[in-house]
Amino acid sequence: TGVFTVDYVIGGGLPIWGTTCFWGPEMSGKSSLALNAVEMVDRLCWRCYKLKEFCECSQPPISMRSVWEDVEGTLDREWAACIGARPESYVVALADYGEAYVNIAERALSAHDCALLVIDSLAALTPEAQFEAPAEDQFIGRQAAMIGNAVRKLKQRLIRERKAEHPCTILFV
Repeated sequence: TGVFTVDYVIGGGLPIWGTTCFWGPEMSGKSSLALNAVEMVDRLCWRCYKLKEFCECSQPPISMRSVWEDVEGTLDREWAACIGARPESYVVALADYGEAYVNIAERALSAHDCALLVIDSLAALTPEAQFEAPAEDQFIGRQAAMIGNAVRKLKQRLIRERKAEHPCTILFV
């Protein structure tokens, strides 16, 4: 994550080919911590997993990018720049509904230059049926089912990417 105490507590950082979820109250720094992780993706050599300035590879360091799915529409690019996330090191994805975000996420993970996928926020993912329907319609459990399916689908994508030796991870906020 780029934050020593957090990396220490979670055993060295975000797991490659794994999923991590940051949760907590509003305005508690979850997105800022995710932006730190985006910044770290840009600073690492993805061949030896060391900071580029300490890379021991005989070839130039391999660079990777991040994909930020801005479900809430709250990404502050100025704040991201203050944290150190360079605009050219990450792509911001926007969609209308939850299933579209899941499809974008799966395509992003299969791109061989994507090391980190951030979905901010998981709780804001809205199913297409709910998005298009009148406000008074009942959709009990539909969001939970969509999120459950999404997590299973993305986890399977991570398994495929691991077999292809493409290092990537998912961070849910």
